[in-house]
Amino acid sequence: GLALAAAGVPTHVCGCVGDDPLGEIIRGLLAEQGVDLEEVTTTTEAATSYTIVLQPPSHDRTFWHHAGANAVFTGREIDLDGVDILHLGYPPLLPALLDDDASPLLNLLQEARGRGITTSLDLAVVDPRSKAADVNWQRVFTKIMPYVDIATPSIDDLTSALGITQAADDDLVEECARRL
Repeated sequence: GLALAAAGVPTHVCGCVGDDPLGEIIRGLLAEQGVDLEEVTTTTEAATSYTIVLQPPSHDRTFWHHAGANAVFTGREIDLDGVDILHLGYPPLLPALLDDDASPLLNLLQEARGRGITTSLDLAVVDPRSKAADVNWQRVFTKIMPYVDIATPSIDDLTSALGITQAADDDLVEECARRL
């Protein structure tokens, strides 16, 4: 969104932040970049979501994530009027989108498709201790992918969602692509 706004493309962000200093910082940084904040709501019910990324030398990245206000995001908060492209990032980190076998996620994508909106979906690694680990991702992918125009998962995103533990290689990438 920031790259699009910097390129002069009218960009809206929809989300929820907490009524806390981190939420104020996020709103301020987005506003400085010219991003429309009309659909960024502030809640007193939860703190602002954050992720800390640790990148020690010679090791893979580690993410520490707190869902915070994102835990209640269902997609109904989005006003799709006038939207050309909907990019939805990280459903595994948005637990309310996954309720009822990911029905809120499916509903949002179906509504966007019904309006002729191009849809883009980026995933995230599924934490085995999270609510997202209880989701039958193969079934969810089967339901939602007909409504996704652009999908940008990593191999780690897919293997964690699909419960695949083998090491990544070209054959596994092809298998995951088929399953997706």
